[in-house]
Amino acid sequence: MFLALIGFLMALVGVVAIFYAAFTFAFGRRSHARTTFRGGLFAVILGFVLFFVGATTDYKKGEQAPVAPAKQTTEQKAEKLAETPKAQPSGAEEPAVQPGTGKSEQRTEEGAPIGNQSKQQNEELRPPVIPGLKWVDITLNLERKPYGFRFKRHKNKYTPSFEREAKKRDPDTGAEMYVRVQSHDDNVVLYEVSVSGNGAKHTASWLMPYMSTAPFDGNQQTRSKQWALQAIEQVRQGKPVHRQVGDVLMELSGSPPYFYTLQVNHKDLEEYLLHALR
Repeated sequence: MFLALIGFLMALVGVVAIFYAAFTFAFGRRSHARTTFRGGLFAVILGFVLFFVGATTDYKKGEQAPVAPAKQTTEQKAEKLAETPKAQPSGAEEPAVQPGTGKSEQRTEEGAPIGNQSKQQNEELRPPVIPGLKWVDITLNLERKPYGFRFKRHKNKYTPSFEREAKKRDPDTGAEMYVRVQSHDDNVVLYEVSVSGNGAKHTASWLMPYMSTAPFDGNQQTRSKQWALQAIEQVRQGKPVHRQVGDVLMELSGSPPYFYTLQVNHKDLEEYLLHALR
C-alpha cells in the first residue's frame, strides 16, 4: 500500500512538471522547459511503475491472507455433537432397502425411515412414551373453538422426536398461554402447558384442569381435574406439586400468581435424556 502511494504521488508531481514545462516553453524559456519536461516525464513513468508494483503486491497479499474460522457458540457445538451419526455396532442387521436401488423407503407418520436400523438400535433410541396418548389427542382439541391454537411442528435437535408448539393470549385476562407436545412416531413423549402474566391464575384455573384430563391409560379425568385445581392453590415458587398415574408423572410448578406450568411425561424420561445427551 505504501509503495503504491509513493508511486501515485510521484506520477502526480511529474504531471505538474510537464504542465509547467509547457507553460515556460510558451514564454520563450525553451532550454529550461526541455529540462523540466524530461524530469516530469521521468517522474510520471517511474511513478506509474511504482504504483503498479505496489498495487500488485497488495492484491497478492490479500488473496493469500488466511481467513479466521468463525467462533462456535456452546449451543452450536452441542448441536453439532448431537447431529453426529452414531457408529453402527458390529453385527448389526443390514438395512432392508439398500441405497441406490431406486426403491422408495417406507416411512412413519413422523417422516422417519423404517428398516434402516437394527431393532436393537431402535430400542436404544426410542424415548419412553405416555401409554395410550397420541399427539393428535391434544392438538386436535386445542385447535378447535373456543381455544383456537395453531401448532407449528419441528424436529427435536437431540432426540428422535418431533415437537409441536403453539402460543395464544387469553382474551379475557390477557395472560399468555403456551403448549408444547413432544412425540415419537404418533405417541406423546411429553406435553406441557404454561400460563404467564397478570391474569395467569384465572387462566390457569380452567386451562390446567382441562390439560390434566388427557386420555392416557389409567388417567381418571375427574380425579386429575380435582388434583389440578388443588395444585394451583398449593403450588409455591420452588415447591412443585406432583401426582403419579401408573408410569406417568404430572407436575405443576410455578411462581404464583404470575406463572404456572403443568408438565406430563413418562417417569423414565429424565433417565433416558441423561443417556441420550451424553
